[in-house]
Amino acid sequence: SLTENNGKATAAQATGADSSQAGQIFNGVAYIGVSNVTFGALTFGRTMGIMADGIARFDPLSGSYAFSPLGWSGTAPGGGDTEDKRLDSSAKYDLNAGPLHFGAQFQAKTSANPGTTQEFVLGVNFAGLSLDAFYEQKNDAIAAASLSAAQLTSIAGVCGGTAATGVVCDTDITKSLSGTISDNTTYALMGKYAFPGNAATVFAGYEQIRYQNPTDPILAGQNILGGYILAVVNTQSGAGSTYANSKHLAISWVGLKYSITPKVDLMGAYYRYGQNNYGVTGVKGWTPGCSSNASGDCSGAENFLSFVADYHVTKRFDTFAGAMWNQVEGGLSNGFAFATSTIDPTIGFRYSF
Repeated sequence: SLTENNGKATAAQATGADSSQAGQIFNGVAYIGVSNVTFGALTFGRTMGIMADGIARFDPLSGSYAFSPLGWSGTAPGGGDTEDKRLDSSAKYDLNAGPLHFGAQFQAKTSANPGTTQEFVLGVNFAGLSLDAFYEQKNDAIAAASLSAAQLTSIAGVCGGTAATGVVCDTDITKSLSGTISDNTTYALMGKYAFPGNAATVFAGYEQIRYQNPTDPILAGQNILGGYILAVVNTQSGAGSTYANSKHLAISWVGLKYSITPKVDLMGAYYRYGQNNYGVTGVKGWTPGCSSNASGDCSGAENFLSFVADYHVTKRFDTFAGAMWNQVEGGLSNGFAFATSTIDPTIGFRYSF
């Protein structure tokens, strides 16, 4: 979807977004492993990240694409960037020992993954309460984007193997993208409590992501997920770099799921994203203390409020209806040309195989 917008003016673009799936045939998970009741499970291959597992478990709306920003956006489950929601060439270990559980995951460097990933979780389950603490470190995380018209005209030199890069890559614009590179450090605390009888469950979570310039910068021509190429790479060091000042993104949520009957569930949740002002004076219109929409580097926030009713017709078939209110302000509203607040109702049905 990003390459479809390469070189197009904003008004001419269709919806486009980065993803951990990237149009691959096998874009979910694919792994092999061993498990033991006492010693836990060890898997190798393409697996969900530990942070993504936690989001799926502690999101009040279970990662819904229609009603939850934790579901349709991979920022939170990917520890800063959606491409890290699912991890290729990773080893993952899970252990449950009584009320305690522990998990660890490591992703090695590959030709399409220039940086390593480490993820950990430590949690406890006791008398209806589940509480998990998470840590993730991703080096050379990639946020891909469409090429501007100016960037599109510049990639021939990059992909032809210039003296500056020495890289030879595909000049086909259907595979070429731009990218912002960062080292991401993430901490999170997530929990839920099921009241006696399990009719009602309360959910809450907090995630703090710190974006910094990469310690090992990536050159243009880098292969990435799905066979795509970073033909243009944003500045990664110095005063004009994207993260000359560290960016801090805080994500928090609270919600409730209540079963009126065994067949009818009501769910409601509030989510908030908030970022600091991390720009550099004189760059992209940013000024110290900026909290306006003059630049995406300015401080800002995004709020979401969702309500959903879900009716289980059978074990595998259910219908649902609900709405999500969304509002952006400050730096996070930069680029919103038409509206900074919306209400999106959705009605649908689902059959689970």
